[in-house]
Amino acid sequence: MDGRTNGAHPARDGRLCRWLLLVFVLGASGARAEEATAKGSALRAGWFVAGSGGGFLTVGGARGTSSPQPFVGLELGKELSSGLSAQVLLSLGYQSGNPLEDPLDCTGAHCSDYHLDFGLTLLNLAGAMEVWSRERWKVEARLGGGLVLIQPSASPESGPVDFDGFAGVRGQYATLRAHLALAIEYDFYLIFPTFIPAMSLSLVALYHF
Repeated sequence: MDGRTNGAHPARDGRLCRWLLLVFVLGASGARAEEATAKGSALRAGWFVAGSGGGFLTVGGARGTSSPQPFVGLELGKELSSGLSAQVLLSLGYQSGNPLEDPLDCTGAHCSDYHLDFGLTLLNLAGAMEVWSRERWKVEARLGGGLVLIQPSASPESGPVDFDGFAGVRGQYATLRAHLALAIEYDFYLIFPTFIPAMSLSLVALYHF
């Protein structure tokens, strides 16, 4: 009897171990799936904030292109759906060495009002539409416009406030840290009626709530 009893224990223990292993594997898989879902939903829905930094220059003008200058921005946005979002953006750029008309080639009392350098503060509303995506990557096309404060004024005829429209593209990567994404972004601006074409290239960090 002792031999039969002792012989039954290994089989029973083996079955128990297999059941425990199965439960552990299923539980771990479920936890990973829940974590991935949580990360995905955090990056694709709800509100987010972003900060950007890069370079800015104007094109056209009297000297073709300006000297590249720093460009910084803040953004508050909301994912309206899995492929569409809206944002409010505040950006600061600087134009250096590319006036609308070169004071050296200008005649008249107004020439001093064509400044070589001026700052631009842009307050824009924008929309973004997803055009390509993978598990952690996506590319968005962006379109927007708003107000531009130019200090000092770019020309004698222009006031301190202009309008702008812009179009751009953003490539975004969802990092392994929950809620955090990194992106690179290119935007082309047209500031009117003063007519100042400009562009920016930025690195962006996004935090999704």
